[in-house]
Amino acid sequence: MTKRLVQLSGIPAHAAIADLGCGEGIVCEFLHRNGFEPTGVDLSKHFINSNEIKFIQADFLDLPLISNSFDAVMMECVLSIQNDLSTGLSEARRILKQSGLLLLSDLYLHSDQDSDCNLITMNQYLEIIRKMGFQIIQWEDHTRELRDLIFKILWEQDSIEPCCFPNGQHGMKGSRNLGYFILIGRKNAHTYG
Repeated sequence: MTKRLVQLSGIPAHAAIADLGCGEGIVCEFLHRNGFEPTGVDLSKHFINSNEIKFIQADFLDLPLISNSFDAVMMECVLSIQNDLSTGLSEARRILKQSGLLLLSDLYLHSDQDSDCNLITMNQYLEIIRKMGFQIIQWEDHTRELRDLIFKILWEQDSIEPCCFPNGQHGMKGSRNLGYFILIGRKNAHTYG
């Protein structure tokens, strides 16, 4: 989905991109290979070894980054594991330059009925993102690609237990209710809230 997000966004080469929740930095490496200037931020301190990519160990809810300094902020599968979406999006907005781009990919619920997880619906995401000062430029559903990936992972495993049920959980009620999206938003000039 990273490649699709970058293509859709039209971000020019050499753009400064903050990858919030970057993990080991695989996406940062992809961005660097494709001519961008990534900065990876994650709570983990286990980043890939690179002298050309800047990595910062930090919480993306309290970023040690300069305001108005990035052309784009990327968050892939990060918001769905956060309890405080508003603070995360506020920090993303703060570090974006005027008219900077928010690049998201994440899980969502098709419906909030019969859900026992912390995910939210696409309409709830859109409402929060707009409220936090972003104009929605592009939204695409990629649920089928997610299902294909999960099937491929399961097919290649000897057992699904270690892959899908790490803490003794035995499935998720309403898993057919899960969706996957990509979204591009632009920082609005006006004050949000």
